[in-house]
Amino acid sequence: MLLQRTQVNVALLGFGKRRRHFASYIKASEALPIRINITAVADSSGGLLVNQDSTIERAIAHKEAAAPLSEFAQRASILDIDEFVAHSHRRASQ
Repeated sequence: MLLQRTQVNVALLGFGKRRRHFASYIKASEALPIRINITAVADSSGGLLVNQDSTIERAIAHKEAAAPLSEFAQRASILDIDEFVAHSHRRASQ
């Protein structure tokens, strides 16, 4: 019998080098006993709602180029930090 992995949704507050490395590791790892789904990331310029698998990889590359998330190409997904926290809180309580 195959057991279904539990999915855990995670928002990363801060998207510096360590959290970008963590996000890359999570995306690359299939051997974890739980599935970690990164739903949002934020830096001091604002937050990004991650709505596609490729979004996190592009956000990592964007940050590696020393650019803030507020300048990320998917402007419709960018929230200011207060909206980001409120949105993350609403999703967690659902």
